[in-house]
Amino acid sequence: MSEFPNLFSRKFLAAWAVLALSLAGTLVGWQYAVRLTEARAQAQLDAAANAVVSEIRRRMTAYEQVLHAGAALFAASDRVTRAEWRDFVTHLKIDEHFPGIQGIGFARRIAPTELAAHVRAVRAGGFPGYTVRPEGAREIYTAVIYLEPFGGRNLRAFGFDMFSEPVRREAMLRACDTANAALSGKVTLVQETERDVQAGFLLYVPVYAKVSPRNTAAERRAALAGWAYAPFRMNDFMRAFVDPGASIVDVDIFDGAAVDAAALLFDLDEARGFRQPPPALWQRQDVLDLAGHSWTLAFRPRPAFAAGLDATPHLILAGGVFISLLLFAIAAGLATTRERAYALAGRLNRELRQSHDELESKVAERTAEIEHLLDASPMVIAYLVERRIVKVNRVVEALTGYVPKELLGQTTRCLYFNEEDYEAAGSALRAQLAETGRAQLDMRLRRKNGNGIWARFHARLLDARDPARGAIYLAEDITEQRRSEAALQESNARFMGLVTSSPVGIFQADATSRTTYASPRLCEIVGRGEADILKGGWERVVHPSDRAEVSHAIRHALDTGENFFHEHRVLTSEGAVKWVQVQASPVSDAAGRPAGHVGTLTDITERKRAEEQISAQIDEIVRQNLAVAEANRARGEFLNTMRHELRTPLNAIIGFAELLAQGIPQPLPEAQRQYAQDILDAGEGLLKLVNEILLYNAGESGALQLELQPIEVKSFLAERLRGFERAAGGKRIALACEVADDLPRLLADPRHLRTIIDHLLDNAVKFTEEGGSVTLRAGNSPSPVEAEGASTPLPPRTPRVLPAARGGGAGGEGATAVHPLPNPPPSRGRKQNPLPSPIEGEGAFLPSPLVGEGPGERGLRPSTLSPTLPHQGGGSYMEISITDTGVGIAAEDLPRLFKPFTQLDAGLARKAAGTGMGLALAQRLARLHDGYIKIDSQPGRGSTFTVRLPWQPEAP
Repeated sequence: MSEFPNLFSRKFLAAWAVLALSLAGTLVGWQYAVRLTEARAQAQLDAAANAVVSEIRRRMTAYEQVLHAGAALFAASDRVTRAEWRDFVTHLKIDEHFPGIQGIGFARRIAPTELAAHVRAVRAGGFPGYTVRPEGAREIYTAVIYLEPFGGRNLRAFGFDMFSEPVRREAMLRACDTANAALSGKVTLVQETERDVQAGFLLYVPVYAKVSPRNTAAERRAALAGWAYAPFRMNDFMRAFVDPGASIVDVDIFDGAAVDAAALLFDLDEARGFRQPPPALWQRQDVLDLAGHSWTLAFRPRPAFAAGLDATPHLILAGGVFISLLLFAIAAGLATTRERAYALAGRLNRELRQSHDELESKVAERTAEIEHLLDASPMVIAYLVERRIVKVNRVVEALTGYVPKELLGQTTRCLYFNEEDYEAAGSALRAQLAETGRAQLDMRLRRKNGNGIWARFHARLLDARDPARGAIYLAEDITEQRRSEAALQESNARFMGLVTSSPVGIFQADATSRTTYASPRLCEIVGRGEADILKGGWERVVHPSDRAEVSHAIRHALDTGENFFHEHRVLTSEGAVKWVQVQASPVSDAAGRPAGHVGTLTDITERKRAEEQISAQIDEIVRQNLAVAEANRARGEFLNTMRHELRTPLNAIIGFAELLAQGIPQPLPEAQRQYAQDILDAGEGLLKLVNEILLYNAGESGALQLELQPIEVKSFLAERLRGFERAAGGKRIALACEVADDLPRLLADPRHLRTIIDHLLDNAVKFTEEGGSVTLRAGNSPSPVEAEGASTPLPPRTPRVLPAARGGGAGGEGATAVHPLPNPPPSRGRKQNPLPSPIEGEGAFLPSPLVGEGPGERGLRPSTLSPTLPHQGGGSYMEISITDTGVGIAAEDLPRLFKPFTQLDAGLARKAAGTGMGLALAQRLARLHDGYIKIDSQPGRGSTFTVRLPWQPEAP
């Protein structure tokens, strides 16, 4: 057996030298491959991170535009309804064009004094359970009133006061003060349920009142009407464009600058739960400023990223060590046999070439992957060395019009309009890169076709230690953004033009109340030049008698920071006196200290003159009303006196006449007995007239009282009709009573109802010629609002009601429960024009006649009188109608029909005796029951008088 050679002998020195050189070469190659792999991995990580950052910025910009469009809708409309908001959101197709958004809504600002009215209005709009949450007293309320899609989770936000929560309130105030979109911090949305709870955030855009000034933050807060806003669930927002299964990097998003679990908004690998990541070779953090709020994005490789890294460095290291050992073995073998060394060297050379070919193939494959990532990016990505383009993706053609091969090897000079712009941009970029290794710059570039565009460049040195290696640039087109900014500047200039030409004067004063600006219109109103106003201040302008009061008001506004509102007189340079209204809001300096006021001055001289005239007219009306009240009081006292003075002698006359007519104390001759009967009839007629006048006056003064009892309608009406059989029989008039057997009992005052029916039957019999007919009907009917189309309710009132006496009543027996008649509620959706009180004049409670307007009666009856309907409760009515075949009533006579002491001079009416009080009294008693009387009549064909009284169930 041969002896193992001594490898440390002199003859193996060459072999050791070969091993050392080979290992050194292997280390050099391995280090180069490692750096190349790291650079490619970092570029791949940066490309994936930049894609996420760019998409977040793009989506947030789009969401801001959507909310600005919502604010514009309120600016363009006097009132945006729920249906209009729903149509607006529906046409946006947010599921298709804006994935990740939870909804688009509007939150209204509500003052504490408006809260109750707001809740009532929303409840009346079809949401009876609506309320503003959370409850409690606050200086400002906000309520989510519109949120589309209005269903599912979003229903939980309806009525929520976002201003009551600090994180949301901070963003809402920032949006209001800056007049820009504002992003909130991390919140839990009220839309969240017990399942799949996600972190959330909200985006706000302020909505201002159209006519209010908004130059300062204070003015903007005063003009604020609400916010257009959008809620987001963070996981839904991110997963709309980041696929957890396909992403090669892990994305963690934190609220603000804190990178810890409490600030975590989104974790792509949430299934593992958030953990503080260990230091990684490739990782990156970006801080995004989105709508005034910061997010921190942390990127690090995922296992799929590491698995896809190039294994070439390890192959080089392993292969190099292996080859080095082989070379050492070869060199050692050369010491024994040259032939074996040559053979072994050849084989190793082939293996080395094969390994090199495999390495180049892998490099080419990785290079192709990087090329694909670059071309798939939505932004221009370029690699520049000394401003010379080494590499650029295909997106550059959409931005500049040049294809990549036209730019490779060129300097960026071809993208500028002139040398000055090129040098200025280079100086700015170099300064920023030298300071931080990063740069951002907006530049105006020239496209290939000669047109100009604006681009925003983000640059980063490839190696901060060696700037000569070049930098990676990302570019995006901001032309439209710059156009929007220019349009905004133009709008501001236009706004200043409107201020200058405003019909009201505008001024600005400093903290000492010294006037620092006065608009031309203000100078015109006060009749002084601008220099005179600025020099002399407000003291010279204000009327001497008002200066002390104005000075106190100004000092109070400055001390408290409150708005200033005052009306006072001013003196023009010619000595003329004018009235002005001054409104001003406080402004603050950068440190928050009071800096003065900005306000308006309006000429109200003509208004003051009109107010003086109106005040004089009101005084005259008050004087006249007092005179009328005194006359009414005197009339009441007179009638009360007459009641005793007339009834006492009349009762005596009637009593003695009745005794004489009955032959007491002794029979009288027929002629004298007839005289006594005439005296009796005349006395009873006069007593009836006196009683009607007194009863009418009691109703007019509000002294009438109701004694409500349940009445059996059929028996009650039949009894009333029997009382007129004698009068009707004398004229051969047919009487009929058509009343259903199952008609419910009516709760009414039987005494007053008897008066109403008797007067109407008396009129029907009186004005019906011989051989005619009178029909009495009764039944239930719907509410007059539904049946008659009434649109003008009477003023609400509650009649006095007395308990019914125990014992039998008309149509009922035993004790009866008494219920007050309800006050009529206002009719929904109809304008109310209350009629004057009856005390203002005779018949004042009657409106103009409604000719032919009853449902189903158009063109059938020539004239119809339907008084304003007092009962608007929507319940049933009891309808009692009396139809005759008499002379009828002309349309022009209807307005006078219910006036007291009025008789129509038409045909048979001239022959009929009467006082003209019957219908007026019947109408007043029907009104006392919250009912009314309607008349349908046609001359020559008869009339129908319909009494409608609200039907009420009896008390249990």
